[in-house]
Amino acid sequence: MALGKAQGLAVARQKEIDRLREKVSVLNKTIVDQSLTVDSSIEKDNFKLKTLEFLGRVITLIPQPLQHLELDAETNIYHTTGDDPAFLLKPKRSSDMPGGWARLTIKMIYLEESGSLQLYWDDGQGFSESKSCRVPIPVKGQSEMLLCLPPLVRSLRLDPASSSRFKLTHIQIRRLLTISIYSRLILSNFIKIFRNPGKYSRLFWEVCVVCRNRGLRPIKEAFYKWIKSSSPSAFKHHIHAEFKSLGLDNANHIPSRNLSRGSPSTVSNSLIFKLAANSRGDKIGVGLIEHLGDIVACEPIARYLKKENPKAHIFWVVKGEYRELVAHNPNIDSVIVVDCLTDWIKMVYHNSFDRVVDLHVNGRICQDCGVPLHKIQGNPEITGDNYFHYGSLLKSFCLGAGIKDLDEQPRIYITNETKEAVNQFSLPEKFIVVHCFSNNPDKDWEPSKWAEFAARMREKTGLPIIEVGLQGALYEPNHEFNYCGRLSILETAELIRRATLFVGVDSGPAQLANAVQTPGVVLLGRLGPFKKYNPYSGGYADGSLASLVYNETGPAALLPIDSVFQAAMERIGKSCQVSEGLAQANLASNAAIATSLYESSEPDAKNLRPRIIAFYLPQYHPIPQNDQNWGKGFTEWRNVGKSMPFYKGQYQPRLPGELGYYDLRVPEIMEHQAELAQEHGIDGFCYYFYWFNGERLLHKPIDNMLKSKKINIPFCFCWANENWTRRWDGMDQEIIVKQEHSPQDDLNFIRYLIPIFNDPRYIHINGKPLLLVYRTELFPDPRRTAELWRNEVRKAGLGDLYLVRCEGFDPYTNPEDIGFDASYEVPTFILPNELLYDDIRNLDVSPEFKGRIFDYSKIVRYYCERETPPYKRYRDIMLAWDNSPRHGRNAVIFHGVTPDKYADWLRNSLHHAMKHFRGEERLVFINAWNEWAEGSYLEPDLKYGRSFLEATRDVVKNCSPMSDRKNIRDSLLPPLRSVGT
Repeated sequence: MALGKAQGLAVARQKEIDRLREKVSVLNKTIVDQSLTVDSSIEKDNFKLKTLEFLGRVITLIPQPLQHLELDAETNIYHTTGDDPAFLLKPKRSSDMPGGWARLTIKMIYLEESGSLQLYWDDGQGFSESKSCRVPIPVKGQSEMLLCLPPLVRSLRLDPASSSRFKLTHIQIRRLLTISIYSRLILSNFIKIFRNPGKYSRLFWEVCVVCRNRGLRPIKEAFYKWIKSSSPSAFKHHIHAEFKSLGLDNANHIPSRNLSRGSPSTVSNSLIFKLAANSRGDKIGVGLIEHLGDIVACEPIARYLKKENPKAHIFWVVKGEYRELVAHNPNIDSVIVVDCLTDWIKMVYHNSFDRVVDLHVNGRICQDCGVPLHKIQGNPEITGDNYFHYGSLLKSFCLGAGIKDLDEQPRIYITNETKEAVNQFSLPEKFIVVHCFSNNPDKDWEPSKWAEFAARMREKTGLPIIEVGLQGALYEPNHEFNYCGRLSILETAELIRRATLFVGVDSGPAQLANAVQTPGVVLLGRLGPFKKYNPYSGGYADGSLASLVYNETGPAALLPIDSVFQAAMERIGKSCQVSEGLAQANLASNAAIATSLYESSEPDAKNLRPRIIAFYLPQYHPIPQNDQNWGKGFTEWRNVGKSMPFYKGQYQPRLPGELGYYDLRVPEIMEHQAELAQEHGIDGFCYYFYWFNGERLLHKPIDNMLKSKKINIPFCFCWANENWTRRWDGMDQEIIVKQEHSPQDDLNFIRYLIPIFNDPRYIHINGKPLLLVYRTELFPDPRRTAELWRNEVRKAGLGDLYLVRCEGFDPYTNPEDIGFDASYEVPTFILPNELLYDDIRNLDVSPEFKGRIFDYSKIVRYYCERETPPYKRYRDIMLAWDNSPRHGRNAVIFHGVTPDKYADWLRNSLHHAMKHFRGEERLVFINAWNEWAEGSYLEPDLKYGRSFLEATRDVVKNCSPMSDRKNIRDSLLPPLRSVGT
């Protein structure tokens, strides 16, 4: 009996599915989704309502009740009052608003800081807290939600969680009909994925990665495929294809990081706990739910906890409006969004974590619920009345949480999406950012003082001033330089990062400026019980990045304009390092000093940005010497293709992209390489030149280049003057062709090159051919060799040579001591142990591996901060380095290489060249264009595509030489962004 009933239900369900599927097919032929819109321009006592025809029916959404909107007579803007409903969207017929998947878009302008908005729905039984969701914080004045409403919705209500002032400009509900019809079928299967992270974790991870990189459109398309085929595998195949198209398909494991990080939707907290339950190690809960500045200042805590507990799963509990601050931090595994401090208190008391790091001061009271925090971990003696007595925010919060007191430079992790968004702004090339108002009036300066300060800064520096924050003091709301209320937190950080100088009150944006390491001036005064305090760590604490202007006798509002202005001018002088005297000069002479320094430079200095020269290996073609030692037809592609990884996450084998496994005997390959390089900001190639007592090796590509004018890219040579050994199988001591230096050989070498120096493509510096030498220490008398070469070049009528030595095997010789003009560094030769990768245990390194793994972020920082020598030394930027194909288990590897970190190094090096060199001497080298067997190449590969080339192009595009001698701004150089952001 029961079996027959079940079979009958199955038949009935199948008929229903068939009926709905037929309906879907009809709908798909007509319309995929429909929109119903309220486009309201608030005007006097009513809205202008717009109605749209929707499947043959007219739907009118009526905002009511209007009595809860009060009109401000001065601004003619309505604002909400109290906790009453702000807007009630009610259709004429309940059937006009069915349930299912829908996208809600709300466009508004916040007029002052306010609480978040809540969306409620009525399914016929009234509104309730259980039928609500939080509206995301507006980005550029717009919030978007993708939500699945109950089967029947009679009305929607938009309700501010607290008193708010905003101008509503647009509401749109976009119903996804095909999804709504099959929402139950979709959800029933999709829930399986969420409830079985072991079985479906790969798919879930791919969904989040695709969503983060491509948005919701691929997910929606996958749903459609699922609906049309009624097969969950169609969804899986579509997502996997999208994921594979991102070039990430080589990953053979699921990372232990938060799977939801960066995706547009937020995964429920219960799901996060379920996913974390499957991870190894303890669950560490970090609590700091709000305040932008506090969260930024405490970023080093995440790094510290991950380093001390590499196997633990670290949660950061935060309010939704601050989620983006921690969601992209690689040291945080999961983010839990809460509504208020009370939620955190409940988590602690219910033992939700194996270990709690409570960064709140004891006695803090929930502003929503009035519930006080009584700490049961850490140091309860640190309260809101004394926390600054213990030091910076970072130190006091660490001590209050009972962990090691840290004093490190904070970082912020800015996404590529954010950078692309800021790229769309019409920002000036150089500018000053100001932040005028905090959330505490005791910290603020008067608007009249800000106006006078801004006027004086514009007059003296010529730099435009941009405002950030929630409320502005200098411009009208729609002014081109008023970005108040228009940016997300990360967009604010990116804008500050690009600024020449930051000036502001003690608040969140000042902490952002510290994190991105933009030079700054911060206004400080007495604050409650604290006569003088320093909330910062890192560069803003020790004075290397910022000037803190104090009023020790009263609030910051009483600071005189002259003090802040002088500090700003001095900080500008220090940031550009024009001269030590500029920072000490009086205000009246600042512009004159900068102008005189500028005019005393070489006439052409202002017209040239640094040239970027990439080292080029002309190896990828067979030669007899290689055939004899490694087999017929050998090139390094053989080693590149067979290389295997030694640890989790090592990118091996490295596979070429659009150029493929090319043969350099084909001139068209070199033509394409030259075009590709120049399109992305590379100004020339430095070809390795192999000369052994008159015998040349690997010369076929160079000969083809010299014959073909189609390979139209500037070039120079680097004489690789060491022995030719079996390096490609790690046997460096076994010599194939020996290098024997002698005065006669040196003479023959330069005489061979002199005709090539006359090639119009050959790179010259101030009229002198540029020649690099790899190992000057191998010459019996390098000074004598240099003089011999110079004399021979003069006899040929070429004037002189510009000689540059490599600092590889001999990094300490001053090039001037041996008759050379300059040197270039090679970062692979100087790698102190402190640059080793710290968390090597997490990489599951093979026991066979005997080499060394370095942290690329540390290498970038080390070489960007390296002391400038008393002679000319050119920067040589390394890309990824992994010589596993040549040296196998003894390889040296740079771990954690990304286009962003490489771009940081390149950007810093270009500005270093502009500061320390003049005219045509401004050079920056990149290692390398095509060193595939050592993992160092700019050419496209299958994983990154053109990402490194595009990063080069973007950096070069934004690097402009000095062009206006009237303004000090022409000599300002932006600082290096915090590595890892």
